[in-house]
Amino acid sequence: MDDRHAFNGPDGGWGWMVTLAAATCEAIITSFAYGMGPFYIEFRRYFKTSATMTSWIVSLQLTTFLLAFIGTYSADKFGARKTLIVFGSIASIGTFISQFANNIYFLQGTLGFLTGLGFAGCLAPVHLTNARYFSKRYPTANMLAVIGAGIGMFIFPPIFQVCISKYGWRGAVMIQSAVLANLCVCGSLLRPLNPRKTEEDSRELEGMPSKDNQGNVIPVEHDVDRTEKMSYCHEYIALFHNFGFVSFLVSSLFFAVSYGGIFLHWQPRASRQQVGSLQQTSFLMSITGISSIVGRLFSGGIVQFRILSPLSTYILSVMAFGIICFIPQFVDGYLDYAIKSALIGVFSGMTITVFLVCCRALVDPQQLSRSFAFVYVISGVGQIFGPPIAGKIFDDTDDYTITYFILGTLCLVAGAVLLPVLIWNRIRRARSLGSATIPIPN
Repeated sequence: MDDRHAFNGPDGGWGWMVTLAAATCEAIITSFAYGMGPFYIEFRRYFKTSATMTSWIVSLQLTTFLLAFIGTYSADKFGARKTLIVFGSIASIGTFISQFANNIYFLQGTLGFLTGLGFAGCLAPVHLTNARYFSKRYPTANMLAVIGAGIGMFIFPPIFQVCISKYGWRGAVMIQSAVLANLCVCGSLLRPLNPRKTEEDSRELEGMPSKDNQGNVIPVEHDVDRTEKMSYCHEYIALFHNFGFVSFLVSSLFFAVSYGGIFLHWQPRASRQQVGSLQQTSFLMSITGISSIVGRLFSGGIVQFRILSPLSTYILSVMAFGIICFIPQFVDGYLDYAIKSALIGVFSGMTITVFLVCCRALVDPQQLSRSFAFVYVISGVGQIFGPPIAGKIFDDTDDYTITYFILGTLCLVAGAVLLPVLIWNRIRRARSLGSATIPIPN
């Protein structure tokens, strides 16, 4: 698919089925990656390992983002539908094999790396296809897609806990693999979008000679494949000349480190303080999931109706997400964790909703797939090391309070990094006296 036509989709029609597929993928993948709290506790107990070693399972699984370039490249080369079906199968098989693990290293390789490799080829193609199907309605379509993550976080963690209690972790993992097989069904919904091309475009893309104004054939004097490869590399390099996009990558890194650590260790932190049973503490993630739906709807409406720009919404929500980590206990026991879980859900949901919208606003249409790949890769680096870093801090200090102070600080840094972009754009707008500005949102 030619990226030159990326933002000229039908803005509806079958695009809503693509949005449904994206929401389903988000529900399954996000809940599996960030709702691993029940399994985390069970793996530590069964294999008698440290928090750091167990955290590596989730970190390796979050290669969803680090290896996202595989998904974007495969989608461009073979199509998003085939890519999602193949990598969805890999994720399901990797999870199924995990039930035969007899040590933590086996789980790191199967449930961690192999399942994560499958995730790598799923999210990027489905979101890329969703972005290409919509133009003006994209904020709404993206909001509906990422709401799936909140629904998944609400539904799956308690189900995981029940499955572990009834069938053991091995049986629960086998059930997980069956759920992951539904990613292949989502892939079948990704109908290719065929852009309208001129005859001249088609001749150029096929390496055929073009014609001048008089209809005379102009021979092709260059190697088409070589030119396409040079253009492909040039577009990658051009992204790093974009001040706004580079700042967004740095912010994504800090946010990803914090995000992964906060979610993975939230239920273990509550269990350590004995604020409730395992079933009650697993329900905290459901509270986070349902409240994130509210946050996603709220931020999607703010952006769609232009109350705030995507970047302004992102900065405010990511910094508020970090501030929660500094709030001391203001009520006793379970209620304190329930309230904070709701706040975490609202502000993380707001942040995730505008995440790809910000990225899309910072780049040109022909750079869309490359920019998504870079953002996913940088986020993956943070998400891989975030949970083990948080686990290491806890192992060394035996105190989750210090751990969450550090994670909260990283979120504040993630928001502060983008403030110069916001200020620079407003200065340019003031100087231009209403004329067009650089493509960096407020």
